[in-house]
Amino acid sequence: MKSRQPLTREDLTLGLMRDLDGVADKTITGVTAGASLVAVTADRTGLCSNLAGPVPGATFDLPTGPEALIGQSARESARMLLDPAASPLAASLAMAAANALLPPPAEAKETKAQELILRLGRGGRVVVAGHFPFVERMGASFSEFTVLEKNTRPGDKGLDAAPEVLGRADLAALTAQTLVNGDLAWMLSLLRPEALVIMIGPSAPFAPSLFAAGINVIAGCDVADAEPALADIASGAPFRGLRGVSHLTWENK
Repeated sequence: MKSRQPLTREDLTLGLMRDLDGVADKTITGVTAGASLVAVTADRTGLCSNLAGPVPGATFDLPTGPEALIGQSARESARMLLDPAASPLAASLAMAAANALLPPPAEAKETKAQELILRLGRGGRVVVAGHFPFVERMGASFSEFTVLEKNTRPGDKGLDAAPEVLGRADLAALTAQTLVNGDLAWMLSLLRPEALVIMIGPSAPFAPSLFAAGINVIAGCDVADAEPALADIASGAPFRGLRGVSHLTWENK
């Protein structure tokens, strides 16, 4: 049963920290930052969208700056998410560190987020928070389709429309960046209790606490082959078409 109890950014982040306390910590051995994505390697490689945008010096091979986390605890690095004043790059790296520690569960299925949205939202009122590449071609499948975006493109609605469109949504697909930038708690508070909620994107952690917060499905990824993925990230490639990565969805049964 999904909760619609009021949540704060701190509630969600502390839930994620409790999830991290339940898995083994690892030492960070690599950090890569590109124009679109960041990656932290600590045994596994975790990703996050780069909320800071282009970063001078694509790859941090040595701990020469405040964001270079080589040799540090991945769990402690993830705790930067608890600081609302953390820089966008620090928060992005913190989420990537969390994702490096939280493995995809065995029951996760290899499915792209857009396929899940089409299956679960067909004929209903669907809102996607974040202008993903797939939104250009899926609106006709729903009775109502809205893209919410901070940096709007033609056809999008700004976040000032969120109370109206999320309030009547049957399905809301929320970019995982909302967990990083603090918007998730607010967006969840706007939804009806019966609305289905999917968290999508490379930043999405496979964190059980998100189910307790009201998320129905986590649509994230797994870096199965880090070498080509990191090369693509360092070159500035976006998540779409990133090599070495599988798209996974985990439903709250």
